[in-house]
Amino acid sequence: MKRVISLILSLAMVFSFATTAFATMEGTIEGGKITINDAINGEVYNAYQILYIESYSKVSETEKDDLDNPTGGNYAYKANSAWKDWLKTEATDYVVFDDQDYVTWKTGADAAEFAKLAQEKAATMTADATVTAAGTTVVFDGLKLGYYLVDTSVGTLCSLDTTNPTVIMEEKNTPPEIDKEVQEDSKVDPANPTETGWQKVDDADIGQVVNYKTTITAKKGAYNYVVHDRMTTGLTFKADSVAVTLNGAVVTAENYTVKVNPDCECWGEDETCTFTVTFTQAFQDTLKDNDKIVVTYSATVNTDAVVGEAMDNDTYLGYGNVQKTVEKQTKTYTWDMDVLKYGNGGETDVLAGAEFKILNNDKTKAAVINEAGQVIGWDTVENGTVLTTDEYGKIDVAGLDSDTYYLKEVKAPDGYNKLKDDVKFEVKAAKATDSLTMSYEKTTAKVQNKAGTELPSTGGVGTTMFYLAGAAMVLGSAVTFVTKKRLGDEE
Repeated sequence: MKRVISLILSLAMVFSFATTAFATMEGTIEGGKITINDAINGEVYNAYQILYIESYSKVSETEKDDLDNPTGGNYAYKANSAWKDWLKTEATDYVVFDDQDYVTWKTGADAAEFAKLAQEKAATMTADATVTAAGTTVVFDGLKLGYYLVDTSVGTLCSLDTTNPTVIMEEKNTPPEIDKEVQEDSKVDPANPTETGWQKVDDADIGQVVNYKTTITAKKGAYNYVVHDRMTTGLTFKADSVAVTLNGAVVTAENYTVKVNPDCECWGEDETCTFTVTFTQAFQDTLKDNDKIVVTYSATVNTDAVVGEAMDNDTYLGYGNVQKTVEKQTKTYTWDMDVLKYGNGGETDVLAGAEFKILNNDKTKAAVINEAGQVIGWDTVENGTVLTTDEYGKIDVAGLDSDTYYLKEVKAPDGYNKLKDDVKFEVKAAKATDSLTMSYEKTTAKVQNKAGTELPSTGGVGTTMFYLAGAAMVLGSAVTFVTKKRLGDEE
């Protein structure tokens, strides 16, 4: 048995209503029906006979208007045996039994409160009539006359007339609504970080934590509110990040339960939930029309993210027995860039072996990059990953947010001068007109290094000539010395 959504659905003194009748109905008077207009297609409507009518006498419309006889007739009620013990023990503030077990309404009792109490009892019972709406009208027919609890899993508020066996009630429920947003970090105002930057699309680094917000516009009589959330590949849900507020006030954890895949369920064979948030009925009983329930949570962009392809986050609200809101969606993107290193000869003169680090927009951190060339986080400049240009003078890096970055040259190619200044570059994305799609043009950071020329040498042919001349002079001196010495000896 599925519980009702509304807390003030309907206690109805009716002559009969059901398309399906069960043996638990009691009494002998038959022949009435009830029609529900504006029914919700696919929703289940239930009827429970609490009291049966043993006999009655109707009065004229004139007599009905008499304040002493507002019900328009006299009715002898007795309790349906399935409800009798409960009425005598749990509902004494609302009904009175006489010594013959005839039941009358207690003066001043609140029918709405009785309805709420009866609904809790009905949750453990089988309905006397059940109809699943196959359109916008539901007809109960063929029930015995009595005092009935009518419920539905979407919150029907019934207005019943007991003076005619044909009773019409209006489905007055308006379904809850849901919306969702993602926080674009570049648009967050530091002075108001929780309320700014929310939109339908964002972009982020791999390794970055992305914040999401689901807003439920609740309705009075809420029942079975469950937030269903599904994240596609590239996003890793942070299970400890879920927080809930009601009209801006914190909702404590005992009022809801978070279940994570595979322990959570979504409707439909092909649907897989990442997580669900189920609210307690006690919490839902406090809700008023248009109360705002806000569920915030976070996910980390992981290395399964594909550059330029959206990472979807879909959310819907289940309510009642089989109803669900329209799914709402946000999209998260990540981008890439590459480096082209070249020398004096222009962009075709590519240089291998140049080493770089990628710095963030204020140069306080350096990217940590895995072997696949994906940014997986940010660390100190000293601990950042060193990237080396390949034989084509290229470095490819994936997983970047739209932002300003800097290339810091750690080592220049052999024979080339190391850059004095960091090289600034930007990754830019454009949001499309549908507010959910982003596109970009890949950024190439082009970096030129200039080679040093060989300085003039102090050796070479010029000095050789000096060496030869010097040697000739020394040899000439030696010859002169020997010649003079011989001449002196001969004398």
